[in-house]
Amino acid sequence: MRSAPLAGLALAVVAAAQPALLRDVNRQAPLMPLGSDPFDWMVAGPTLFFVATDPLLGRELHATDGTIAGTGPIADVTPGYAAGTFGVVAYGNGVAFVVGDGLRSGLWTSDGTVQGTRRILALGDGPGESQPSGLTPAGGVLWFAAGDAAAGTELWTSDGTASGTRRSVDLEPGPRGSDPRDLRPLGGRLFFTAETRSHGREPWIAGGMPATVQLLADTVPGHLNSALLEVLDAPVQGRLLFESNGDLWVTSGTPSATAILVRGLDLHGTRTAALGNAVYFATEAPDALWRSDGTPSGTVRVQTFPGEITVLDAVQGRVVFAVRGSGLWATQGTAASTLWLAPVQGFSATRLGNDLLVATGLGLWRTDGTPVGTTAVESGYRAMGSLGPEFGGRV
Repeated sequence: MRSAPLAGLALAVVAAAQPALLRDVNRQAPLMPLGSDPFDWMVAGPTLFFVATDPLLGRELHATDGTIAGTGPIADVTPGYAAGTFGVVAYGNGVAFVVGDGLRSGLWTSDGTVQGTRRILALGDGPGESQPSGLTPAGGVLWFAAGDAAAGTELWTSDGTASGTRRSVDLEPGPRGSDPRDLRPLGGRLFFTAETRSHGREPWIAGGMPATVQLLADTVPGHLNSALLEVLDAPVQGRLLFESNGDLWVTSGTPSATAILVRGLDLHGTRTAALGNAVYFATEAPDALWRSDGTPSGTVRVQTFPGEITVLDAVQGRVVFAVRGSGLWATQGTAASTLWLAPVQGFSATRLGNDLLVATGLGLWRTDGTPVGTTAVESGYRAMGSLGPEFGGRV
């Protein structure tokens, strides 16, 4: 157990009151002051996967079963100290991830063993190629954007095998490509945005293998005006909210069910927290917290604030969020129920039992959504990395 600041970022667990070092992945902290910088946490079955930087292996996929002996790198897929791995998502019996390093670039899958870690698509370093990005499971398949010289960056699908990985649609024929972004699962299908000569960047829906795609709305008519889109991270009541040129839209996945929800609303980021039948999100100009159930009558502003808002998560019937220059706050969905919790700026959070762990610039904090239940766990961690998910009763 450590009470002094860590030299860089190491892998630690929190079970009750104090963090404890699980494994010092980077044992050469004086040479690498940022430590192993673990990120891209993903639980798949009995294993917690993550990416970390090892002084000898570089940035590689790691895994843990929650024990010291069961924590370590899975395979050195990019030999030597290379940039390596990112974009980990749970898929099939393990995870899918992207490798961006020379001859090993492309889409990979792993079940947590060396033998079960393999490349299923070699793409990303040839002329006109772009690495896979936006890996998103939806409808039983894995969707992602990738590019080759023939078609540019387009939408691809995979069933987890090399033979079942292919370009699913060519929305913009030729090497220009449609550059799919903002991939989100929606009702067993895939929501995404793409840019074409006919419509500019607009929202689309895709499903099936082979894929069928459909334009949901030409939110800014004409090919010259590409909509400035932001898409919230999670759907609500089978609907997904997105912003196009200053208006908040909603869709349930068909053109007839895609419409403006609120005019003149500028989203601040895409993070959401779900509470009851609503999602909570932040806007700017003015900085405010909103909640929505996906209907016009159920979309309301909770309260405005004097600084930028970071939505964290929900715990015990309250949504916890941070306001720049003010600290941690919580709400049950009304201005009257909105309370100030602590003078710390949270930037990452994860649930642990009935509480929420929050990484702040002043250390690790714990909250149940009330002022009296918000306390510091460990002030020695001066700079926290991303918090992983709850795994085996720990974080």
